[in-house]
Amino acid sequence: MAKAARGSRGDGPAGKKWRSPADRADTVTGVQWTAGQFELDDDPGRVDRDTLWGFLSMEAYWGRWRTRSVVEQQLESAWRVVGVYDSTTGAMVGFARAVSDGAGFAYLADVYIDKEFRGQGLGVELVATMIDHGPGASFRWTLHTSDAHGLYERFGFTQPDRTYLERPGTPPGPERGGTPGPERGGTPGLSRGGTPGPERPAMPQSTP
Repeated sequence: MAKAARGSRGDGPAGKKWRSPADRADTVTGVQWTAGQFELDDDPGRVDRDTLWGFLSMEAYWGRWRTRSVVEQQLESAWRVVGVYDSTTGAMVGFARAVSDGAGFAYLADVYIDKEFRGQGLGVELVATMIDHGPGASFRWTLHTSDAHGLYERFGFTQPDRTYLERPGTPPGPERGGTPGPERGGTPGLSRGGTPGPERPAMPQSTP
């Protein structure tokens, strides 16, 4: 795997450069990796929003209450996004999003690889690119998943101790632009059968 650094605003660790599009200091980009015929890129302008919405609205088992406008808002406010692209066609075949305070905490969400491209290790590379290959490598990361604990444990995730508390959210009603949809059973995104293999990473179940 090779890495290509792009021009950016601000200095990162070890001489890396991070760009903040639209002069937003709380957003970081500037890392591009290649894995065979695929590119992993954190340029938000490259994200295929129609493809992303198609997956989140039709195939993802989590966050089905979201409308297109909610997904767009989450994209605009994301601290970092990473897409996986087929370099032969330019198509986006995977995605991950992170919310962060930009200093020491981050939440990983909406991780997926298109079903036609699974089994090639792309999910592992996607999670690694988001967590380890960027400015959040030393952060405390959190996520939700229903069946991929083994995969995320490979990246250092563990069960929280008794000091951790969480207040579940309530999806907005129709008056706020969204009607909660049913959660789908199973794992139509990255892993199947309940136990992810080394080439089939899992997806966070819910999003902030």
